[in-house]
Amino acid sequence: MRPTYAARVFYEALLEVPGWEEMSVTAAAQSVQISAFPDAYAQHEERATTVVAALT
Repeated sequence: MRPTYAARVFYEALLEVPGWEEMSVTAAAQSVQISAFPDAYAQHEERATTVVAALT
């Protein structure tokens, strides 16, 4: 998968989700990805937050 494409498509879909700004990170991700394992996102949240903080 191409990361640039995947990120763009994810964020475009996220912008279409009503109220995404008020959702938890994991709920917002699930609303776009519609995973069979919606709770699995939570195990990566801390590491993802650290990566994003390092890049901003």
